[in-house]
Amino acid sequence: RVCHPAVWMEDRDAGATFSLALKHLHGEGILRRNPAEAARLFRRAANQGHAPSQHNLGICFARGEGVQQDLAEAARWFEIGAGQGDAMSQEALGQCYAEGKGVSQDYDEAVRLYRLSAGAGNSGAQVKLAKLLFMRGDGGRTGRLPTREDLAECVRMYRLAAEQNHQLAIFSLGNILINGYDGNRRSCARARSSSRAPRSSRRTRCSSWSRSQ
Repeated sequence: RVCHPAVWMEDRDAGATFSLALKHLHGEGILRRNPAEAARLFRRAANQGHAPSQHNLGICFARGEGVQQDLAEAARWFEIGAGQGDAMSQEALGQCYAEGKGVSQDYDEAVRLYRLSAGAGNSGAQVKLAKLLFMRGDGGRTGRLPTREDLAECVRMYRLAAEQNHQLAIFSLGNILINGYDGNRRSCARARSSSRAPRSSRRTRCSSWSRSQ
């Protein structure tokens, strides 16, 4: 049968459907921006087991983009993607648990998920894990200082993310070093060196559904 190239691409495989969904979401090429069509395509690919589509469909539900906002449904899709080992889904689900959005707040589960994602090299998860460890998992409400073990892991996570030019990690690592929070003597030179790192490149997928990009 003869069909429009976009229809043929949609029917081809989940990866192609995902790519087409991104074009609808951002209005790329000849396509106008159509969040509803993007969400439909993400769902189609997600139902085929495509983890990046499961993550992006979760983002659509979290933001109410192309679908009615539903934080519980967002968390459900993040969980499905995380179950397949998708680092972005693990980070997003970790954020759900850290903030109590769509699920009951659970800092221990947030830390577990962030660690899984951070272990895959996801700089966004590395930064979120570092922040949570620095606050000792209590959301910063008690004002207690982190344990030596948590602080060591916090610094290590910020270093890993800073090496990927994550701007918040660079700033936070510099702040920790210049204030001597890493347990060593203050090192202004190391902090200044971190603050001069180049800007990070833009991501294809959004790691945090609270950001626009």
